[in-house]
Amino acid sequence: MGFEEFKNKMLEASNKYFKEGTRAVINQVTKNNGVQLHGLTIMEDGCNIAPTIYLDGLYESYREGTTFSELFHRIVKAYEENKIEESINIEFFTEYESVRHRIVYKLINHDKNRELLEDIPHIQYLDLAIVFYCLMICDTFGNGSILIHNSHCKMWNVDAGQLYEDARANTPLLLGAELKSMEEVISDLAKQSEFADSQQLEEDVRDVPMYVLSNKTKIHGAACILYENVVKDFADYLNRDIFILPSSVHEVILVPSQGAQKAQNLVEMVREVNETQVEEEEILSDSVYYFSREDGLMSRIS
Repeated sequence: MGFEEFKNKMLEASNKYFKEGTRAVINQVTKNNGVQLHGLTIMEDGCNIAPTIYLDGLYESYREGTTFSELFHRIVKAYEENKIEESINIEFFTEYESVRHRIVYKLINHDKNRELLEDIPHIQYLDLAIVFYCLMICDTFGNGSILIHNSHCKMWNVDAGQLYEDARANTPLLLGAELKSMEEVISDLAKQSEFADSQQLEEDVRDVPMYVLSNKTKIHGAACILYENVVKDFADYLNRDIFILPSSVHEVILVPSQGAQKAQNLVEMVREVNETQVEEEEILSDSVYYFSREDGLMSRIS
């Protein structure tokens, strides 16, 4: 069964299964880096929010041998666990003063998101783009976020500069930075799951000190390099310049300069990891960045 047939069959099964007053539709969704996904959205009449289940990963499971019936059962379970039975009031979003204290930023790749950037306010930073979103806190469906578009700026009568000033103050407060050694990160992984090679990996990273920088949610934590003095204070503490390796949009790896590293080797390592280990949607950049204590600036190595 091809993907088109798989999608249509899932749509048909959903519309037959769910109760009257509920309907399913399939939408193509553009994610980070231009990744196209296909979401099955199950909507209830009178409700302005609905869960979306992406079919792309389910189809891969189908190709690997999972039955269609089992995959549909997963959709039903996901819907039952995430369905929202009442609408949310979004009137507050029409006034900037009601949301400005929740405006934060994240980093995405500039070139990979050119089409998206035409529709959203942003500030270019090296080969990246600083973009903005509103953190949502709701007792009904938990925390979420809304990406800020040009239409929002027009409605609020604000520009990217204003968003940046508010986000620069809000993001470190709402999504504080967290810096751990690579050994600590591996140890944490070992505690959370069966990570058989953790001891060997800890031994491997001892010769090359590495530190993982992210925010406390571990979501879009690469933006922590923008926090005032975070990288600078770490560089001053170690009395070293710092290489910054973009592990993903969610975190970066800080490598203290020891005079022996070849920058191009680090770039090649980042590119290899991006090609083999990181989902396309989560890639931040193939570049490496360098923070100089002498001038207090971050530059790009490519």
